[in-house]
Amino acid sequence: MYRQEIVKLIFQLYTTRNYGVNSLYVELKSMGVVNRKGKPFGLATIDYMLANETYAGTKWSFKQYLKNVGPKKRERSIRDKSEWIPITVPAIIDRETWEKSVECRRINKVVAKRNSKHDYLLSSIIRCAGCGYAM
Repeated sequence: MYRQEIVKLIFQLYTTRNYGVNSLYVELKSMGVVNRKGKPFGLATIDYMLANETYAGTKWSFKQYLKNVGPKKRERSIRDKSEWIPITVPAIIDRETWEKSVECRRINKVVAKRNSKHDYLLSSIIRCAGCGYAM
């Protein structure tokens, strides 16, 4: 399977089956999908792929800068989004799939089991009117 087909498969599974990254990892492993080294994709790699907008056709330049904080010591800082420069690259997935995956990631981040120590009746159903976060 070629890299483009694997990327399309990952985004298709993630957006249509409401998987989390761990469930997606298990599914890919059971399907026998491997990386260039012949090993199953790692959780961090899958998460990075889902967060990388380059697959949708936009590469961002000047996202971060190095600031000297001492002799021979630098610190990476994220620039303001208005300073980022978009570069158009060939897209592997369409923009609609990318937007859907971003929404799935946002929802998964809010309703993840690690965020709740107790079970509450209306958890993740009621939302704040101001910020939209689940209560």
